[in-house]
Amino acid sequence: MAVVHGNRGKCAQPCRLPYELLKITENAQVIDKGHLLSPKDLCSLDLLPTLVRLGITCFKIEGRLKNPEYVSTVTRIYRKYIDLAQSDKPYIVDEKDRKDLLQVFNRGGFSKGYLDPGPNQEFIYKEKPNNMGIFIGTVYNFNPNKGYITLKLQDDISIGDTVSLERETGFYTISELMIDNKNVPTAKKGDIVKIGRIKGRIFSNDKIFKMSSKALCDLASEYVNSEKNKQKINCKIIVHKNEPISMQIYTNNSELTNIYNNINFTITSDLLPIESINSPITAERVINQIDKLGGTPFEFENIDVDLDNNLHVPSISKLNQLRRDCISRLEETLLDKIHRRYNSDLSHINVSSYSINKDNSNQPKRISILLNILSNDYNYSSLKNIDRIYIPLKYFFIPEFDSKIAEITRFADTYIYMPPILKDSVVKKISQNLDRVLSTNSIHGFVISNISHFHFLGKYLKDYEIISNYTMNVYNNYSVAELEEMHVSCVTLSPELDASTLNSFEYNVQTEAIVYGNLPVMTTNYCLLSNSNFCLEKCKGNCNNSNHKYYLKDRLKMNFRIIPDSFFKVTTIFNSKTTSVSANDINVNFARLDFIDESIEEICEIVENYRNGRILEGKDFTNGNFNRIV
Repeated sequence: MAVVHGNRGKCAQPCRLPYELLKITENAQVIDKGHLLSPKDLCSLDLLPTLVRLGITCFKIEGRLKNPEYVSTVTRIYRKYIDLAQSDKPYIVDEKDRKDLLQVFNRGGFSKGYLDPGPNQEFIYKEKPNNMGIFIGTVYNFNPNKGYITLKLQDDISIGDTVSLERETGFYTISELMIDNKNVPTAKKGDIVKIGRIKGRIFSNDKIFKMSSKALCDLASEYVNSEKNKQKINCKIIVHKNEPISMQIYTNNSELTNIYNNINFTITSDLLPIESINSPITAERVINQIDKLGGTPFEFENIDVDLDNNLHVPSISKLNQLRRDCISRLEETLLDKIHRRYNSDLSHINVSSYSINKDNSNQPKRISILLNILSNDYNYSSLKNIDRIYIPLKYFFIPEFDSKIAEITRFADTYIYMPPILKDSVVKKISQNLDRVLSTNSIHGFVISNISHFHFLGKYLKDYEIISNYTMNVYNNYSVAELEEMHVSCVTLSPELDASTLNSFEYNVQTEAIVYGNLPVMTTNYCLLSNSNFCLEKCKGNCNNSNHKYYLKDRLKMNFRIIPDSFFKVTTIFNSKTTSVSANDINVNFARLDFIDESIEEICEIVENYRNGRILEGKDFTNGNFNRIV
């Protein structure tokens, strides 16, 4: 399945907020601002022939929180061009269709996203996070008394269209449109028109946008209403003397090969017909009462009534309820057919037989530390009482850090910390050199961050210790047991779990909990420094300069540390709040401390305090204060 249109499921509420990009050297400098994480919507009309040739059989359109006009217009246009791509006809996209897509929703235009292999500096639209509409001109003159706006049109407009102005937040419906002071229903690009009657903060040269097209909305409604989307079913009603009324639902099995195949069930009500005194019920009346499926996705193809003579149904409402019960049963039957079931044999995971690890809650924890940033200026040999050190994978492939890694491996068990995202572009380079890295360094094992690392590190799994990272989302004993089956020796439990849940685990492997650090909140291919979704060959971002630190500052003055990574071509955004919790009451073997910008003295102090059961606060990334608070 491929996403071919929409916001790619990426633009959740935090992405739509405004931010300032701060560069910290001696002072904080704002180097960019706006809706810096708000991507333009994906539009892949030009790429559909390639996607079809690749054998993709399902195309997904993102339409979260969109109106019916959006869904109707986008599906109609993509249906047209998917069919065209599968035909022998020339593949030419009509510009009117492009404009219709822009009209129903666009955020500063469209992008080909990551489907385009080249760097895209038009990937983000930072000026506005919601629908931009289509630009139709600028205010030439405004008469505030009558509410008339004069402009030269850059696109067609009509009575019933809605427009917005750049200084106003709401929409206006065009109810009056004039050319040469004569009322007209429509106007074309290039016409000089007056729009009335509009009030608000309106000034000359303000930009005007058409937010919706009445003609396009009418077409969408017509398209929706013309859809034949009801599934035909059959029904048989049995109304016999001295027997409860029953209703059978079935399908024509010979013509169906989908989930509607082999549907056949009967529901019997407690409604008992009686002899009629005056006017017996007719088959037509029963059919009329049963054939009321307007709010459902079904319609009756046949309704067969098996009715004895001279009977009266004492409660029509119960007849209606019988119909509703049958439709409810039909829906449950259909859902049951498509419900995904986990069929894995869990018999080998006998969680109840596990012995609970020795209570570690009151024991001094062994200490693991993650160095998100490695510095050649630090004397890591001064670190004491550390059991395990995790070093990000990239540093083993940057020659200038060879001596520093050798220094670290001499006093602590060292592990290669695998990145959450490992792209094909660097996999080959790493694969060819990993044997050399392992042979020249004293490495105890790997911290794996996703399930694919088991395959990537396959030949090393038996010879090196494997620790699963918190990104493996371990929430229960079943996950722990599965990871143990895959030769994982230590499991980092999810940081989203509370202390009572952490202490409820039963396991045979060692466990670890993150008790200190600023955890990642997002990893993205987009680089905020180069404003591109791929690294540029000639980038001036200086992301590898250790003297530069970067933060995203939100509207609440919270500062989120960001680390651009030119090695793995990703950017990681870290939480503004430092996780800093006591490890004393958590029943795990290892307390993990994550460091970013802490000095070597600060790392030593924090480690010593955690070793002795105390905690310290970390970097205060809020309110513009980038200093340590202790």
